[in-house]
Amino acid sequence: MDRRVFLRNSLLGCAAGLWSNNFLQSRAIASTGSIIPVNQRPRVVVISDIQAGAGDPDDRQSMAHLMMYANEVEISGIWPDDLNTGGLATRIVLDRYQEDYNNPAYKFRSLGYPTPDALRTKLFTSHNQAISAIKAEASRNDPRPIYVLVWGGTHRVPQFLEQLTSSERGKIRLISIGTYLLDNALANGDGRRYNWNAWGEARNDIWRRFPDVWWLEMDWTWMGMAFNTDYRIANECVVLNNQLAQYAGKLGAHIKEVLPQYFRALDTNSLLYVLDPANNLNDPTRGSWAGKYHRPFADRPNYYIGIDGGNTWNYANPASTWNNATKVFIARINTAISQRPAWHRAFTQKFMQLYGHTPLTVVPPPSGGGTGTGGTGTGQTQQGPTANAGADQTVTDTNGDGFERVVLDGTGSRNGNGPIVSYVWQEGSKILATTNGGSISVNLAVGVHSITLVVKDSNGAIASDSVTITVRAGASTPQPTTGTLYRAINLNGGAVSVDGVAFEGKNAANYSTVGRSHVTSTVPNPPVAAAKKAMLQSFIWGRSVSVTMNSIPTGNYRVYLWVMEDNSTVTFSVKVNGRSVISNGRSGSAGTWQRLDLGAVTISNGQLVVQGDLSVDALNMCAIEVRRN
Repeated sequence: MDRRVFLRNSLLGCAAGLWSNNFLQSRAIASTGSIIPVNQRPRVVVISDIQAGAGDPDDRQSMAHLMMYANEVEISGIWPDDLNTGGLATRIVLDRYQEDYNNPAYKFRSLGYPTPDALRTKLFTSHNQAISAIKAEASRNDPRPIYVLVWGGTHRVPQFLEQLTSSERGKIRLISIGTYLLDNALANGDGRRYNWNAWGEARNDIWRRFPDVWWLEMDWTWMGMAFNTDYRIANECVVLNNQLAQYAGKLGAHIKEVLPQYFRALDTNSLLYVLDPANNLNDPTRGSWAGKYHRPFADRPNYYIGIDGGNTWNYANPASTWNNATKVFIARINTAISQRPAWHRAFTQKFMQLYGHTPLTVVPPPSGGGTGTGGTGTGQTQQGPTANAGADQTVTDTNGDGFERVVLDGTGSRNGNGPIVSYVWQEGSKILATTNGGSISVNLAVGVHSITLVVKDSNGAIASDSVTITVRAGASTPQPTTGTLYRAINLNGGAVSVDGVAFEGKNAANYSTVGRSHVTSTVPNPPVAAAKKAMLQSFIWGRSVSVTMNSIPTGNYRVYLWVMEDNSTVTFSVKVNGRSVISNGRSGSAGTWQRLDLGAVTISNGQLVVQGDLSVDALNMCAIEVRRN
């Protein structure tokens, strides 16, 4: 029996009741007509500079957009920067929500939306009330994180963070819009001026005082929601605005009323991160409807910002590489532009369902597809839907992490006698995503994937179609090395020299391991030299695998862990001396190897413990490399 299968089988009883950390299942239930339990919805607090009759109207559009998704998130608080005009603007949106909620032609009640009165209790009327409410929410016995979406000034963030305990701050996930540097292409940035929502030193105050808070800083990426790389307004945002006004009741009319030209709800990019049903909410580096992000600082494992696109970019001091700012800007917004069609389609499908319409006919007839199968009607033929999973694709792993984000396009599927109400994408028995829209983006490991789309209409009739997605391996992303070598150990092999580093063998002194030993015939991918290949193919493994080094002199060190996947991808976490440094990492497909930078650690007791943490599967540790800072 395969050693991974043994572990899986021994845990099937526990695993059967689990659901994905990214709320994939719960966020899709609404599409089948069921109600998402409130305690399974992501908790959201919005801090907004929304105003009535002033300010950027995109905040008012974003607030209306939020209300259309009030059955997929738990709105735990709405905190206007300006309690007077901001409170008024929010109440106007809530009034529009109430009109739609009470319209019997619409499906707010049957789809589990909160009552207007319940939402009004979430609108804070004083800053002290907001701070107290966030603290109370964070202190609840509830494992779900709280996503604080900062649509306005960051000055409110330190005001509540400083009132929280360390444990309470651990539940906060901060997502801010436009808080980093101004780009020179749009706003005469020069590498020193901060963006509109930085609010003076407030952004830096968060950076200095709360280094451990989970923070996704959307500096430029969000601009790809509405603008193309030539900085012009995207035509599809104009179309979406018109569709909302025509089909989405009072809320949709309000969206166009406050800004007639186009859907400019740029703040809502932070909400899209939470809403994407295929997103791993714990890892912004994988990409989502909200774009793709990067974790640039090993000593800040919870901080994420836009990618550099392969251009030279100094994250600590951007001014030193400011000549590449426009290239980096375009690379970042492109990660959002590429996702625009998928979330536009999903949003359109959602509001068309919510407001009681049949889906829009906005896609060309399919060129092929599977065969629909349906039940029998009484007195008439029941024609089922037709599934179309789209054309086969071949893509390349662009950053060498073993995965690539791929758009699965089922919009060519056609209705039968009833409208399609759910699209289920699965690979074998594994469900990748369930949505009420035809397009979705997912992360796929290097390899060949046969993916099946199953569509179901309102009469219960189903149809299926398959597509082949090939993900080719890319070059392994090189990682910088800092410090001078202290020790390097090949954990299940002999002494060996790899990339100029002398690794001691497994019989070295002053260290111990927990885990089973194994030598695999799986070939590393990308290919490596013979010595490195031997080191990668021999490893210790297990769900609680660990390495402990002893008799280490007091000082500052940096730790690197070599790992290789020899079967199928697993999700793993890593701790260094009890501190989590990697959460929900992915091992990649068979052959994928990585040199993981576990960051800096100060050692004062002579001991270093590196521990893998997996609840179901196993992590393969090949070697450990420790350097003095």
